[in-house]
Amino acid sequence: MAASFYHRVLDDVPQQVVDDAQILSLLLLPVSGPGDHSLVAQRLLEAFGSLGAVLSASVERLTEHTDECAAYHIHATHVAFKRVLREKIEDKPLIGSWPDLEKYLLVAFRHESTEQIVALFLDRNNHLIDDEILARGTVDHVFTYPREVVAWALRHGASAVIMIHTRPIRDPTPSEADVHLGRQVTAALATLGIAMHDHAIVGKNRVVSLRSQRLI
Repeated sequence: MAASFYHRVLDDVPQQVVDDAQILSLLLLPVSGPGDHSLVAQRLLEAFGSLGAVLSASVERLTEHTDECAAYHIHATHVAFKRVLREKIEDKPLIGSWPDLEKYLLVAFRHESTEQIVALFLDRNNHLIDDEILARGTVDHVFTYPREVVAWALRHGASAVIMIHTRPIRDPTPSEADVHLGRQVTAALATLGIAMHDHAIVGKNRVVSLRSQRLI
């Protein structure tokens, strides 16, 4: 019966007309009772507003609207999706892979409920060493000190840094504070010979690069 449902949705219907509720229903099918998957999918979409927001939600928030098994199943799906996208940015120099980096950042951060500052640490060949969340803020504010970015860069033995400011609720257009922080971090890293490749702001639907706008 499950295989028949998958076949009807994924094989018999053109993909461009398969809606979010059907996709989420498919995802919930293995962990829901007969006939429940569609109802649960609709309830989750109504609660969170979009498929992306459902997938990005924490297990705690998901369990407010569905059972724990379904919540962990959804969360694991999102983690797997992020890892697939992360593989693309790990396998090539990041400074030449902006489209792949942008896709990863949007999937990873666009539905966060609070602002964060994240740093990507790169080796001398501009491959990703690791990323770290340096600060978590409120729904509309977050701040970190340049010395914190420098300390983490030294800890990772990084040759370059890309700083990310997640701004899921607001317009990602850089503010004066964003530009000031980006320039401060750039100067602090430069004293140790570490390059600041970019300071990017992640909004709900787009990523803005301060480097491409010549603001750092």
